Amino acid sequence: MLAGLAAASPRVAGAQARDSAAVIVTIDADSTLNWRVVTRVQLSADSGDTSRRASFQYLARPCARVGEVVVDDGTMAVPLVARRNGAWHALDDTLAAARGTRAGFELRYTVARTADAVDVPLVIPTLPVPRGSNARLGNVQVVVRVPSAQARVTFPRLERVDARTWSARLVAIPSLVHVRLTDDAAPCAEVEPRGDACTNVLVLEITGTGARVFGLLLGPVLRRALAQENQGFKTHAEHAG
Repeated sequence: MLAGLAAASPRVAGAQARDSAAVIVTIDADSTLNWRVVTRVQLSADSGDTSRRASFQYLARPCARVGEVVVDDGTMAVPLVARRNGAWHALDDTLAAARGTRAGFELRYTVARTADAVDVPLVIPTLPVPRGSNARLGNVQVVVRVPSAQARVTFPRLERVDARTWSARLVAIPSLVHVRLTDDAAPCAEVEPRGDACTNVLVLEITGTGARVFGLLLGPVLRRALAQENQGFKTHAEHAG
C-alpha cells in the first residue's frame, strides 16, 4: 500500500522552530533492521503558493519497499491518492486547495529491505525547499542512525558523527540514501513482476580508485549473464507449464 490516512501527529511548525534547517530527514533502523523515515518540511514565502494541494514523489528502488506514507500538515492528516509514472511514485493531496496556507509537513513511513545494502527512497515534496541564509551550509539536514558501527552510509556524502550516526547539511533533498549494513553486504538482487512478465534486477556498488572504469567494463558482462539467467528461468517455466 502506497498511501493512506492516519491520525494527526505533533505539530510540524513547533518541531521545525528548534532547528535552522527547513527540511530535516531522520532515518532510523527498527528492531527488524527495516528503516523508519521521518521528514519535516517547513514552508515559507520561498515555497510559492502554500495553500495549493500537496504533492509528493519518490523513486522506487530494488530490494526496498516503501510502506504506507502518512503526511500531516500540522493541523490534520492529509488524505493521499497514489499514481505511478515509471519508476517514480506520486502521492497527491485529495483535499480542496482553498483551506488556508500551511506552515509545513511531517511525513512518516517505513522502508522494508530485502538486502543488507539498499537504497532508502526519500519521499520528496514538489513545493520548493525554502532558501536558507547560508547557501554553502545548505537548508536540508539528513541524519541516519545505523544499527551498528559496521554499517555505513555511502550516498549522499554524510559525515560519521559517532559510531552509529551519520549526518550532513545538504542544498537539496536527495532522492535516496544508500546504506550498507556490513562491508561485505551481498548485492541487491530480486525478480520484479511487470504485468504478465518479470524482470531480474541486480544492483552492485563499486567504490574506490578505478570504480568508474571497472563499472564500465563489468556492466556488459553482467548484462549478458543476467540475460542468460533470464532465458534459463523462461525455459524452466515453459517446461514446467
